[in-house]
Amino acid sequence: MGRDKALIEIEGKPLLTRAVEFCNLFCDEVLVSSDSELHRIEGFQTIADQFKDCGPMGGIYSCISASANDWNFVLSVDAPFVRQEFVLEMLANCNNYDAVIPIHDRKKEPLIAFYNKSVLPELETLLKEGNYKMHSLIERVRTNFADAETYLKQSPNMFHNLNFPEDIQE
Repeated sequence: MGRDKALIEIEGKPLLTRAVEFCNLFCDEVLVSSDSELHRIEGFQTIADQFKDCGPMGGIYSCISASANDWNFVLSVDAPFVRQEFVLEMLANCNNYDAVIPIHDRKKEPLIAFYNKSVLPELETLLKEGNYKMHSLIERVRTNFADAETYLKQSPNMFHNLNFPEDIQE
């Protein structure tokens, strides 16, 4: 992208602000994973990575560790089109699992997902091993894959990530 994705604006709002406001609709605690002062939002706690330079896994580990909740919703800042109805359906399917991950077209979306605190030991093991792949985590824990196909018919861009400048223009 060439610049800080969290600060890129869509419809006059930074992606980070949009993500925090979205999560605040249904989460009783919203934690922002970041080491940057630029990512602080008044009224929300910013959590620095305990394991540095590990990609999303380090931030997820740090936020779940700091969370007061057993279940934690993870939303990547560059996925601004997720639908609340789908998130609530995923939440309803957390029983007896460690993670609930959307799946569509055989693609798994581990950065738009629910994780239970029970994943922390496995996350820590992977981080210490230098394995920063979220797919490794979801293969090692009890994972429920939530079928997103129905929602994608209504919102085809629900899992569209903003990775390139042209994605924002679309």
